[in-house]
Amino acid sequence: MKRLNFLIAATLIAVQFPALQAKQAPLQQSLPANTGVYLRVPSAWDWLGAAKGSRPLDKAMEHPAHRDAIAALRAAVPTMQGVPESARPVLEFLLNEQVAPLEIAILSDGGVLSPISKVLIQTSVQSSDLAEFPKRFASLMGEAGSAMPMQIDTKTGQLRLVAGMGATDADFKLFESEKAALASPMHKALEQIDDSGKAFALWLDVKAMRPLIAMSAGAGDSSAQMVKTMSEEFDAVAVGWGGSQGFGRFAVDLYPKTGSSWMNLLPQAPRRLSLNSAGDLDWVFSIALPTDADVPRIEKALAGFEKEEQGTKSEGSERKSVLQSFRDAQKTVIAPELTLLDVFKTFGPELVVFSDRSGDFLALRVRDKARYQRIMSAIKKASPSYQFSAGIHKLHFVPPVAEGDAEESGFAEFGALQKLLGSLTFWREEQDWLVFAGTPQMLRDRNRLKAIPIDQQMQRSTGDAGSAMLIGAHAKVDKIGPRTWNYYLGMLGVLAEVTGASFDIASLPSAMELQLPPQSEASLAIEHNGGRISLVGRYENTPADALFSQNGMTMVATVAVLSAIAIPAYQDYTHRAQVIAAFAQASPIELAVSKGYAVAGKLPRAGSIPAIEGKDYQVSWDGSHILIKFSETHSHIPLRDAVLAIAPILTSNRTLGFRCGNSDSPKGKLLTDSPELVTTLAGKLLPSACRAARKIE
Repeated sequence: MKRLNFLIAATLIAVQFPALQAKQAPLQQSLPANTGVYLRVPSAWDWLGAAKGSRPLDKAMEHPAHRDAIAALRAAVPTMQGVPESARPVLEFLLNEQVAPLEIAILSDGGVLSPISKVLIQTSVQSSDLAEFPKRFASLMGEAGSAMPMQIDTKTGQLRLVAGMGATDADFKLFESEKAALASPMHKALEQIDDSGKAFALWLDVKAMRPLIAMSAGAGDSSAQMVKTMSEEFDAVAVGWGGSQGFGRFAVDLYPKTGSSWMNLLPQAPRRLSLNSAGDLDWVFSIALPTDADVPRIEKALAGFEKEEQGTKSEGSERKSVLQSFRDAQKTVIAPELTLLDVFKTFGPELVVFSDRSGDFLALRVRDKARYQRIMSAIKKASPSYQFSAGIHKLHFVPPVAEGDAEESGFAEFGALQKLLGSLTFWREEQDWLVFAGTPQMLRDRNRLKAIPIDQQMQRSTGDAGSAMLIGAHAKVDKIGPRTWNYYLGMLGVLAEVTGASFDIASLPSAMELQLPPQSEASLAIEHNGGRISLVGRYENTPADALFSQNGMTMVATVAVLSAIAIPAYQDYTHRAQVIAAFAQASPIELAVSKGYAVAGKLPRAGSIPAIEGKDYQVSWDGSHILIKFSETHSHIPLRDAVLAIAPILTSNRTLGFRCGNSDSPKGKLLTDSPELVTTLAGKLLPSACRAARKIE
């Protein structure tokens, strides 16, 4: 137990106070194939004091004042007030002699991890007399209540320890040759997470851990049972953060069990975001769609799930209905002579939503151009609204209506209402892509700006072009470099005060003096590549590694960055769609108000026109305004209890018109209070017809 306590204490101290540059190759490069657990705890001083690339903030780390500050902190920590005398020798060792990450590996025995498994430990040290170092280190270990077999290379300073029941010097043979270790799945997995060999990394051989997991789940604890269920689906897990190609990266990699049926549900075709943006890219959101080649695999997976559940339900199974629904969906007609299966055959796998200097767009790759032309021929023949001019396609998609619905509605204007519920779409062909926009002006503006491939921009800014992305986002972030540097300086200032380190925080350069750029970029994605499922974040290397990585805040920061851009944009879109759907229901009431005014010469009284009840909203006439009221329990929180008002006006030709929300058109005399005074719905959620022309939202 004392030995274990020392290992834990050493690990925690190493997280906070490790030292300089490593002198030897990482332990992961010399571990046997039966490694069940591998943990690498990085040096905080390496995070604080070493640049990992040539990014602007990396150059800031090389500033002489910054190096002096780190050296002063390293000297001050062991002697600072509050550190027990017994802990100072350990701190002296960790700060001034340990010069590599602390690496710990637990080996499985016969493919199974157990409480008596051997533990291999490695780091690297610097000392004025490496030949005498073993004696001093043995004394240090003895004081800590542990005496483990130790090896030290007096030329390189490489230090190796062996722990575990019955550990002896003979166990050093467990360190295998570098050539053998480089071929192991563990080494390949950790290289993909961090290619520096210095950052935090954790590898778990789930297969070797299953007996221990099964034992812990036997007590009936629900969380343990959940872990046991998950362990049966995966063979290994790798977690870490660090650097890749000179950029920051964190990842959670899951390696599914060989032959897992659910893997067949994922799109398999390679992805490439070769689409151009007009000028610099602001943000991009990408989803991988299934192709026709994926359909047989998906059906096979669903059929396998159905087979597993046979006999669990008396009248078929839920999985069977999902399989049948998937087959039926492939036959669904979504446009003239265009079924969902035709979409799988013709388009994808990339569906991209992006924003650049010319506007916001949706893009879809065309894989089969001949089939696309046949689809276009059918659309032209069946859709009177289709137009093509100056390279831009125009089409008004009108939702289908069951025969007889128009007559049953009681309104001759049902056809116009039906068209209002449709969507007007513009698009043009750009090499292998269709680029869709809400207006033709945005598509025209794309010709006025320099075309830059999106994948090249992503590769340049975060080191990855998105080729393995199942779903993910990439975005620019304002002022993250200067803000991070300022937070970092604040942290150094606090450390100086706490430790009594002899350096002046004011001597370090400011963000402006370093000319740090006002923007950087980050991405977050779920990826599928080589049988591996990953949650991956990428960002420019900055002191944020030191600020956030030790407690996982890098992930939180990156998710927050993307959430601040992509998620609100998507949420606004869904909220606005709810508003537009309700707004469309006001047309019948507008018609009734107009007829009443034409007959009586005055506005109808409140309650004389039946209200229209929708899901979570009501459209009614209160004698002065048409009110679209959203319920207090609406599923979209920004819409709860919100009101959108439509006011009647008398136009210049003495006919009745209607003005909505914050809009100031059509022009005329308001017959009631301005609808802007009554409307409480946020401006960004208003339909375009209800927005003020002077406002840009």
